[in-house]
Amino acid sequence: MDRSYAGSTSRNNSGSKWGSSGGFDRMKGWGGSSYNDVQDAEKRYGPAANKKQSSTPSYLAPKTSAPKVVEHTPSADFVASDTSNLQVGQKVEHQKFGFGEVMKMEGAAHNPIATVKFEHNGEKKIMLNYAKLRIVE
Repeated sequence: MDRSYAGSTSRNNSGSKWGSSGGFDRMKGWGGSSYNDVQDAEKRYGPAANKKQSSTPSYLAPKTSAPKVVEHTPSADFVASDTSNLQVGQKVEHQKFGFGEVMKMEGAAHNPIATVKFEHNGEKKIMLNYAKLRIVE
């Protein structure tokens, strides 16, 4: 069987046994570029762009930090209620987020999720299987 196809081809070798200036060298970046190439590129295209920009591009939204959670000290008589019959409009107390009102109920019966609007911490989606809520009203 002819194995002449194994190894590199003459197209990548540039005539030498190891391809000292062939495609492999160009691919790896050996011996091809010099200081003059950089100068030629700067003459043709201008100086290289600064990688670090002082401001964000106009198409990106400005960075906003996450709102801080206003810590709540639970009531002295705080005991988690059974939330299986929680309804929209009920007032609740959460151990961390404080007092709020149930705005929406969603999710499956085995994994209900309540959207609660808290007085100081905004709207939060709370998985009722894990959260400890006390029903106030």
